[in-house]
Order: sequence, then structure tokens, then C-alpha cells
Amino acid sequence: MSQTPPVPPMSPPPMSYAIPVQQRSGMAIASMVLGILSLVLCQVFGIVGLILGIVALGRTRRHPHQYGGRGYAIAGIATSSVGLLMMILIVPMMIAILLPSLSRARELAKRAVTTSNLRGVGLGLMQYSQDHSVFPPTLSLLVDGGYITADTLQNASQGDYSDAGDFFYVAYVPGADRVADPSTWIVAYGDPNDHNGEGAAVLYFDGHVNFVRQPQFDQDLQRFLSAYEQRTGVRPTVVPPR
Repeated sequence: MSQTPPVPPMSPPPMSYAIPVQQRSGMAIASMVLGILSLVLCQVFGIVGLILGIVALGRTRRHPHQYGGRGYAIAGIATSSVGLLMMILIVPMMIAILLPSLSRARELAKRAVTTSNLRGVGLGLMQYSQDHSVFPPTLSLLVDGGYITADTLQNASQGDYSDAGDFFYVAYVPGADRVADPSTWIVAYGDPNDHNGEGAAVLYFDGHVNFVRQPQFDQDLQRFLSAYEQRTGVRPTVVPPR
């Protein structure tokens, strides 16, 4: 009787090993995107992008088999750094360019207010002369009589208010307006040292107001005062402000 040959023992199946799959780092991608935006817009994107890039790069170094995106993180750090550098350089340059423009715009606005106030003074003088057949000896009488308000006598560059006003005033003698061209005869003017010393706003007898630059203003004023005295025989009285 034949015997059945023994069955050799079966070898155990080979063990399988799971290969870890790297996860894409969202922070690394976000860092690169924000870095690119910082190059285009030069905004705070660079700060956020730099922080995310540093954190993402550190994570890929500590867990290289779990997290990927090392290249994205490095690109984000680089672009964010360049964007921040551009912001640091450009912002001071923009401020240096804009500040003189803002200062100039502020000065022009003050001139416009002063010119408007002087025009209001001219209207008040006309109404006063119609009621009293003479010009007032001081501009403060226009405020006392209700022809103008106290703030109308303000030179915008002074920044405060007073019933005495901020304008120099030429007190006219009766008939002075009939001996010269009203468009060239000065009635009131601001301090030429105001408005950065560039000139003064001038109210003329016909009611119009001009801003006359230095040194033309000084020349026009001296020419007018001399002509006033020659044609009227009276030394003009210039009432200073306050």
C-alpha cells in the first residue's frame, strides 16, 4: 500500500507595506499666491504670505513624508519678501510725493476762503456806503451794523476770529472813488506774510478780488498809496487788523 507523500508546509503570504502619501500643504500654496499678490498690489498680503510660507516650510522639514509643497513654501517666502521690500521702498516715496501736493491743496483752499471773505467785505462796504453815503472808518463797524458777520473778516491762514478782523483797510475820503479807476484802487488786503509769504488777497473798489503775488503786491500797494495822495491831497489811512 502506497503512502501519500507529505504536503510541504505553506509559506506565509508576503507582508504588504503601505506607502505614505504626501498631503499638499494648503499653507504653502496660499503663501505663494499671497506672495504674488504682494508683488502686484504691494499690500499687506506680503506679511501674511511670509508667515504662511515660514510655517509651511517648517512643517515640511519636520514631516517630510506627510506634507509636501516645499517648493510652494519657498516660492511664497521669496515673493512675499520681495513684495514687502517693495512696499517699504515705495510707501515712503509716495508719501514724499503726496505731502507737498496735499500742502499745496490746503494752501489753495485757504486762499479761496480768504478771497471769498474779502468779496463779502466788499459787499458789506457797498451796502454801508449806500446807507451812510460814506465808507466806515474801520471794518469792525460792518460787523456792528450787521452788514457782515465776524468770520467774514477772517484771513483763512490766521485760523482765529475777531471782530477787528485780519485785513488791512484803506479808509477812503469822500470822493476818492471818482479820481481813479475803481478796478485798480485798493480797499482792503490780507497780510502778505500769510499764505507762506507768496502774496496777498486784495479787494478793489469795484468789488473784485485778486490774489497778487510778491513782489508785485508790494509794488502795486506803494504805487496805489502814492497815487491816492497825489490825486486827493490826503495821505491815505491804512487801518491795520486788530
